[in-house]
Amino acid sequence: MVSPSIGLSSPLDPIPENLLRHPIDFICADHYRQRVLCDILDSLVFEPDRDSARDDMAAVLAYLRTDLPLHVADEEEDLLPRLLIRAEPGDRIRRMLLVLSEEHESDRELVARLVRAIEPIVAGDKPPDDASFLKTAAAFAATQRRHIDWEERVVFPLARMRLTRDDLAEIGQEMAARRGASPPVA
Repeated sequence: MVSPSIGLSSPLDPIPENLLRHPIDFICADHYRQRVLCDILDSLVFEPDRDSARDDMAAVLAYLRTDLPLHVADEEEDLLPRLLIRAEPGDRIRRMLLVLSEEHESDRELVARLVRAIEPIVAGDKPPDDASFLKTAAAFAATQRRHIDWEERVVFPLARMRLTRDDLAEIGQEMAARRGASPPVA
């Protein structure tokens, strides 16, 4: 499957580094990958014994261990603090950012449970229809979809209005540094 909008040959492939020039778009591209991840989890919940189950779980596990922590750091350390600085009083952003921060914290706990549920399945120590995995996978997919939707409908439009060109350039540079990538060039 190819996503023409972000140039991925596989939905969980890394996002092209050149998109770091547009950090909000980069985060949105990662949201696409997270939606694919949620679709994979949903399919595993409904059909845990399919032939590709362990391979799919291994891909999910890799994303959760490597890419998701980067994504959360992009938002919590770069995008959201700058948005708080640039927001105007009428934006009422402080409460929104508090809710996002609380959700990220509860997501960390849910991710840790999901990783613990997937690891023994990928290792072959448990069957793919393990009850702990099924319950946690369904919960994770549901919460992630809601969280992504809220960010894209509320937070990102505000960020696009308030963040300056310099803010976005700095955010892109910090995101690149976090990944060990070359700084983006405008």
